[in-house]
Amino acid sequence: MKRIISLLTAFLLSVLILPFAAFATDGSLAHFMSDKQALTFTDVSSGDWFAPYVKSISKTGLMIGVGGNRFAPESDITLAEVYTVTARIHAIYHTGSAEAADGYDNQADKPWFYGYVKYCMDNGIQPGEPGDVTQPAFRIECASLLSRALPVNELAEINAVVDNAIPDLPFLQNTENVYRLYRAGVLTGMDEAGSFFPESKVRRSEVAAIVSRLIDPTLRMTMSGLDVAGGADSYASLRRLETLFYEQSAAVGGISAFNREYQDITYNIAYLEKLYHGETPIIEEERLNDWVNNIFLKKTIDEQNALPTMVQTVRELGITREQLTTLNEERKKLGDDMILTDEYIAALFLDENDMKEKLINPTAYMFDGAIYTWEKIVRMTPEELAAIGLDEKTLKNYVEHVIEYCAENKILDEKYLRAFWGNN
Repeated sequence: MKRIISLLTAFLLSVLILPFAAFATDGSLAHFMSDKQALTFTDVSSGDWFAPYVKSISKTGLMIGVGGNRFAPESDITLAEVYTVTARIHAIYHTGSAEAADGYDNQADKPWFYGYVKYCMDNGIQPGEPGDVTQPAFRIECASLLSRALPVNELAEINAVVDNAIPDLPFLQNTENVYRLYRAGVLTGMDEAGSFFPESKVRRSEVAAIVSRLIDPTLRMTMSGLDVAGGADSYASLRRLETLFYEQSAAVGGISAFNREYQDITYNIAYLEKLYHGETPIIEEERLNDWVNNIFLKKTIDEQNALPTMVQTVRELGITREQLTTLNEERKKLGDDMILTDEYIAALFLDENDMKEKLINPTAYMFDGAIYTWEKIVRMTPEELAAIGLDEKTLKNYVEHVIEYCAENKILDEKYLRAFWGNN
């Protein structure tokens, strides 16, 4: 599954840090006005869309390039670099200089970014140890950190963006800061619908633009189109539901059902041990172990998931429906808690399409004999979804089915369901 840590980190940034009332209130955006000469970079031309932003932030010393007179505008920014910029913004705002951040707790035996991360931790921007900050930052991690660099009162609302209006980002406690940046005109979305793409990486040129708008209100942008709750179309609903699943996953330690083609029971190799137990075992233990260890487990992941494990078992070991039924009845008499339903056993011996329809994961989708997991579907564009039969109407029904299934099986609790429907 996609990296869960980004949404979880954003959650921690929202609920565990000190409110900005704890910071000094004598800061000023005027501290970012500088008559210093902007740095020049060999990979930034005057005609580049990001050139004015790079000029702005280099004058203030917030981003000074990667060495060799290069800014690396197309490179993904790392979390370490985001912490650095965040610390500098905070320091300049409150003291008029980046020195408080640049010289903070420097230690010869620590990596270059140690002091900046420590600064953010000690000033309430980052709670606890952040983990591996050398990795590229996700958009939601970047926005959550930068939004905390300034007090809330410096992010005046200029856009009417209501809760749940961002198509792929429901309004929850861990996403409030992103909504604040939208409302302040620091962010305006990645497409015409205003999508945020929370799990995407961020280029250094994009961060230059975000930071420039953060420190200079005259650069902030007005927008329209997000003045109604999100989910007006099924694709937007799908994206918002995806974010909720990852939010829930972070809270409960992961939900495996969304990346599987078939029902969980079909993957249960532990049941195979029952094939050689009982008064009338239907297969020798050595033969079963040989098949599991030397054949099945040596298949690729795609091959293992191509058909349910139990289907592969009965086919490749020549087990009949009668044998499996007899064994299952014996397990019932012995009070075994691992038994199969008659419907499940019957499904194992159906032709392939009928078998798939019976054993498909309830959150997956089947089209023309192929099964698409939830994880595959949420990575598709509207055009790709339409190509597998998920047009607007069908996609709407699919999303509603998944919501209903998750509600009945308590996969999404009431808080997340309310958030999806826009009444949290």
